[in-house]
Amino acid sequence: MATFETRICNYCDTRVSTLGKIKARSLGADVLTLTALKVLVYAQLEGGIKDLASCVLRDLNNRGMPVGDINPRLLQWRNAEDIRRFKSMVTFEMIAAPSPFGPALGKRLRVNGINRKSELN
Repeated sequence: MATFETRICNYCDTRVSTLGKIKARSLGADVLTLTALKVLVYAQLEGGIKDLASCVLRDLNNRGMPVGDINPRLLQWRNAEDIRRFKSMVTFEMIAAPSPFGPALGKRLRVNGINRKSELN
């Protein structure tokens, strides 16, 4: 399996190559064609963002990181139900413990992936 950096560079190179082909076709084009190409450029950029985000999430899941090492904002975005579960774990007795969330934060968690057809649109 390729390294994370190699996969990111390949995604970017593919998108830049496609955008370069679109730019080459825009030279001398009429207004209607330029409008259609503009929509195609936005679609390419959107697809690139989805590809990069899914690549990052896939790499994060391959590492098998514990919950405590994952950025809470990422969990709030992708795994909101786990954040709610942590909030429901809080009791009065556990507040005085030296590490109240120690066992919960040590568990491995799979971050939900991106549905490319319906998300980030």
